[in-house]
Amino acid sequence: MRIESKQYLLSLQGNDYERALITLHHCDAKTLARIGIGSAELEDLILQAGVTTPELIVIGGEAPPPRTSWTPRDFLGRFTRQERINIRAAARQEPLMEDYLDMLRTARRVYADDIDTLSGMDQLVQAGLITEARRAEILAPDEGTI
Repeated sequence: MRIESKQYLLSLQGNDYERALITLHHCDAKTLARIGIGSAELEDLILQAGVTTPELIVIGGEAPPPRTSWTPRDFLGRFTRQERINIRAAARQEPLMEDYLDMLRTARRVYADDIDTLSGMDQLVQAGLITEARRAEILAPDEGTI
């Protein structure tokens, strides 16, 4: 099954739809972006469809490595207090940054490889709120956790 677009995904029914969701669950952020769906939206679709434990279903052989993720609070805790203060101050002036913070606050999980996470982190670097090195440090998995 080749999933070309979000529209095609949503047109599927029954087992085909569930298989497509499970397949997409194992895709990287770049692939999801090409289709037009974010990780958080995909997770919502999986929950709505009642597909349980998609991580345990192996498609075509080996299971992919687990994705690095955090709760929104844990993710924001990866920033220093001063970084968070500076980001909130900047968000009051920049609608895109404000939107990024709103998306973080309402997410169930923040995935390191999600297109929205990466785009938001790029915004922080471009605004001079964090460095590239700091970006990499924040997005890096903790040792022994995913």
